Amino acid sequence: MNFLISMNNKMFKQSDSKKLIDNIIKLDTNKSVKGAEIYIDMRNDDEKKYCLNLAKRMKDKDWILQIHSVDMYKLENVTIDEYLKYYNDLAIIYGSKIKLTVHASENIESISKDREALIYIHKCIVQNKYNLEVLIENLNSINEIKRCNIYDVYEIIDNEIMGITLDIGHYVYDYSNDYTNLYISHKDKIKNIHLHDINNKVDHYPFYFNKVNLQKVANFLKDILYNKSVVLEFALEYLEGDTFKDKIKEYIKQIEYVKRYIKY
Repeated sequence: MNFLISMNNKMFKQSDSKKLIDNIIKLDTNKSVKGAEIYIDMRNDDEKKYCLNLAKRMKDKDWILQIHSVDMYKLENVTIDEYLKYYNDLAIIYGSKIKLTVHASENIESISKDREALIYIHKCIVQNKYNLEVLIENLNSINEIKRCNIYDVYEIIDNEIMGITLDIGHYVYDYSNDYTNLYISHKDKIKNIHLHDINNKVDHYPFYFNKVNLQKVANFLKDILYNKSVVLEFALEYLEGDTFKDKIKEYIKQIEYVKRYIKY
């Protein structure tokens, strides 16, 4: 199993990422961190340029690189084209296929429209022979707004060549630690896992509250023979520690804690 950190606007800003990687290389004596899933602000040309260099650095460090593009479903096709071309440029620099996780919908009522956009994304990747793999993430309900849950994702991907990023924190948030209702028929579609704890209906916490039962997570992943990436999505502000370096130490400790349960 490969454990990845999350670098995005809630977890870590891209301006922090060089310092983040340097600290992890220095502090991660057990080599627990195998890579990162990054969010890129496509409206920021400096950040886009910076992330091209970041892709090369991650390749040189033999880190796994994944992309989390949370806003693609909202965009017009011309913008989707621009996003995908840029992500493929990253894949060219990185020298390998990159998993691209997208959100399906922020509002359950727009799933039909979003499904068309997601199909367009996949079509664009195939036609242009981009070295990208589309994965759709399940979301949790927030403030009583029903968003695209795992069962909606199943509906979207049926008969479509798309994979799933299963966000276990989102699933537990809306349901429970019981995974028996997750369709075993779709287990081969699960290509990526997001994992975090929950504190009083706020997600993306480290495992301080045990709302997400890690033993049950481990049992479920073993049952479906999952052996790919697990992204630990922790917000920087929720990690214990007074300094940036302290928080990185805590991030690494959290990964090592999770590895006690997910051992294979």
